[in-house]
Amino acid sequence: MSSEKKAKSETADARSAAETKPSRKRAAAKKSVPAVATPDQSAPAVVIDGVRYAIDSLSELARQQLVNLRAAEAELEHLKQRLAITQTARMAYAAALQQSLPKP
Repeated sequence: MSSEKKAKSETADARSAAETKPSRKRAAAKKSVPAVATPDQSAPAVVIDGVRYAIDSLSELARQQLVNLRAAEAELEHLKQRLAITQTARMAYAAALQQSLPKP
């Protein structure tokens, strides 16, 4: 295998590993309301305040609220990513400004 193909393969493997490993912060944040489908219990369920609820046993209103909650969590994750990008850009702009200032 050529070194270029090997490097691309290693990069793809690292990316796959990173995508499958949740960060500690993300795992901790999702402890409060994780949706799970466990191998020993075939029906999808959600755990809220330590109590497991089968999703198909929830009322339509409760299922809609669960959808809303998941959408809000996804939006929060998206906003966290945007914040990280913006903070990185801010640091780059600050460094560029520092470089462009006259020396005292």
